[in-house]
Amino acid sequence: MEILLAMLREALANPDRRAAIISGFQQRVWELNAVGPEAERVRVLKELAYDLDYYQPEPAARRENPSLFGDERLEQEILAALRKLGAQGKAA
Repeated sequence: MEILLAMLREALANPDRRAAIISGFQQRVWELNAVGPEAERVRVLKELAYDLDYYQPEPAARRENPSLFGDERLEQEILAALRKLGAQGKAA
């Protein structure tokens, strides 16, 4: 779990490498299976991974497909997920 959170922080800090980092994050998340206390955290990560399918760093590609989003929304999505995960960690 900590590796995944580190990948999200790295994506925020390294805009030039975001696409590759996000791809690696998604691959790891889709392999996760959890029950018990970790299940909710995994659900949040899987929702984020799904949402990040719509990340497109290239503005021209986003103009062609309005369902895609760029860096600003990517940052919002990641920060929102980190807040959820942080709140869950404090409640556990």
